[in-house]
Amino acid sequence: MSGPSGAGGGLVACSWGPDRVFPDRALWNRYWDGSSWHPWESLGGSLDPSSVPAAASWGPDRLSVIARGTDGAT
Repeated sequence: MSGPSGAGGGLVACSWGPDRVFPDRALWNRYWDGSSWHPWESLGGSLDPSSVPAAASWGPDRLSVIARGTDGAT
């Protein structure tokens, strides 16, 4: 699978500091529609601050995100 501009791997998102995340510990989404960025929207949840979410695209317009919640469930 190729990423944008023929890149060999997938894309990864991360925070570059402790004050660069939303304080509610929810999973948030923002997307590009080809001409503009849409506003941030909460997908809910309560993420475990000691774990790192993972994301994968399994087809066109398909994205799965797996994260551990504060209750230990995914």
